[in-house]
Amino acid sequence: MPIPEQRTSVIVEAPAKINLTFEIIGLLADGYHEVSTLLHSVDLFDSLEIIASKASQNQVHLKSYRSSVSGYFPMDDSNLVVKAVRAFLEHEKMAGTTCEVEIGVDKNIPIEAGLAGGSADAACALVAMNEYAGGLLSEKELLSLGSGLGADVPFAIKGGICLGSGRGDRLENFGTIPDLDLVMILVKPRKLFVSTPYLFKAFDRREKIRRVEEKNSDPKERISTTVLARTALENEDLTGFIDSLSNDFEPVFFELYPEMQELKELMIELGCWKVVLTGSGPTMYGVAPNINKANLIARDLVADRMNNPDRACYKHGPVDSWVVKSNRHGAVLKSSDNEKGDDQI
Repeated sequence: MPIPEQRTSVIVEAPAKINLTFEIIGLLADGYHEVSTLLHSVDLFDSLEIIASKASQNQVHLKSYRSSVSGYFPMDDSNLVVKAVRAFLEHEKMAGTTCEVEIGVDKNIPIEAGLAGGSADAACALVAMNEYAGGLLSEKELLSLGSGLGADVPFAIKGGICLGSGRGDRLENFGTIPDLDLVMILVKPRKLFVSTPYLFKAFDRREKIRRVEEKNSDPKERISTTVLARTALENEDLTGFIDSLSNDFEPVFFELYPEMQELKELMIELGCWKVVLTGSGPTMYGVAPNINKANLIARDLVADRMNNPDRACYKHGPVDSWVVKSNRHGAVLKSSDNEKGDDQI
């Protein structure tokens, strides 16, 4: 097994993801929610460095953390990055090999924001460890390992655009769909953080009430927005594609946080073609006509808060924004003592 004798540094970066569509289908046998989602990566990146060497026993240390965003980032073994490195070291193909691993994280993806920042960091860790081990695991094995860590980790490894099913971790590539070239503005109130399990519970309560209310009415046939989005992409129908962008969480999310509905309406007023919640939020993405318009919307949001500080949508403090574009790859190697380069893993 090609484990280097010397201390080895590997740096990997991975992009944020957005859910172009997000449909909650039901419950799986393991109690998790079954979803259908169109996943897309954007050019907002976290990067991670591992410094690894052979040792008498496995040791994993989260040594450094730099961040441009707010939010709690644990520096102990509860961090998904540490869990990812340990999962790699415990893989059956690593049997008999023990390592000391030091980890540094440079964070730019907002925390607990529906952008899979934690999953991106875990993907970085898995890809970095695989580079250190000389490509020991295949992509299929890395994706399987990532799935055990979190539903969004496999996509953070692959990136681009994929259909996600199951918990969102079963991925299907698009073979015939042209590359997307979207420009978006991501917005997140700086002090608002949303728990995904909490939102799922709120969604389930709302669905139970809806089913009772509709019991005596004709059942409504569900039209899959994910299918609509895919069909529109295949037909290169930009208008139809944008119309299909959606998130099943939105009704319950806006019930819990009506001020976010106001923010969505403001973004449309300022020029976004469509504004949609990503994941369980609270981040929303607005599709913009071009990069200049997206930058103008970001500027106008700052000006609006200065001119209208009492708007409900500013109750959680400043609204942070990021202008992003479509990104075609997932976790990617940036540098390695083994082999320098920018090749995708």
